[in-house]
Amino acid sequence: MKSAHRLFLLFTFVFSLPAATAVFSQASRKQSPPPGTVAIAHFFFDQQEITNLDYREYLNWLGHVFGPDSDEYRQALPDSTVWRKPYAYCEPLAIQYFRHPAYDRYPVVGVSYEQATQYCAWRTDRVFEMQLVRANVIPVNSQQTRQEYFTAAGYLAGRYMGLAPNRNIPVLRYRLPTKDEWEMAAAGKLDATIFPYGYDLSDKKIAGKLRKGEFVFQTQQVVKMQDQTEYWFAAPAHSGFPNGFKLYNMIGNVAEMLAEKGVSKGGSFHHALDDCKITGQLSYSQPEAWLGFRCICVLEMPAD
Repeated sequence: MKSAHRLFLLFTFVFSLPAATAVFSQASRKQSPPPGTVAIAHFFFDQQEITNLDYREYLNWLGHVFGPDSDEYRQALPDSTVWRKPYAYCEPLAIQYFRHPAYDRYPVVGVSYEQATQYCAWRTDRVFEMQLVRANVIPVNSQQTRQEYFTAAGYLAGRYMGLAPNRNIPVLRYRLPTKDEWEMAAAGKLDATIFPYGYDLSDKKIAGKLRKGEFVFQTQQVVKMQDQTEYWFAAPAHSGFPNGFKLYNMIGNVAEMLAEKGVSKGGSFHHALDDCKITGQLSYSQPEAWLGFRCICVLEMPAD
């Protein structure tokens, strides 16, 4: 996957984080887009949805620091029973979708709003930690425990390893996007009132695909299992046509959570294309098989 970048995350094992680090010049204070993201206005936006592999790496970290039997680890686990709901019932997916390597590059689902926001906070901490290590501001610490592990807030408050914080290195703050930020990204440099899906469907490549009866948006992804039963579910996160900002699957595949709890946008494999328009939105109250997320990243200089 193009947006997966192998990095040592200060432990004895390797994680693969989307948008994991950034190239930062303190002299010019110019920020290159973190790997796996694109620059849009004042923020950076993930090119694709957070995948099962991305989220499992988060769980690996929690298991390493807190233990696989800890509340921290267990409370972060996705709800696999979303694949037992009537609209998406598929027992093989309930067992395999999150863990099987065949689905590594598929969007993570069964995640709650709280779990998604906690993932964003964890990603902020790991990226800032790596920035500080690469700048020789803090040492590599492969023995972090629940009693002492790195967080951006703890470090900036002077509570990490007794180190005085360096406030000249920016924090890349990851979070869920607002409605306006998401709509701007989904529009792909087009006017969403004219192009409601963020694509010019008369474009030669897209028009040719439509003439062949092929999918442009992952709103009707169908796979036949061995018993020939048809099941509906998502496609790999990095698939289909990128929009004008080089973002994948803003429309369809899985709906994406916003910063406002209970609100998602973009629709999914479970929804009709008309329900997936940029200006539309969908409500949710619990984890769903059709619901995932991606992160936005903003640059913050630490306060004095």
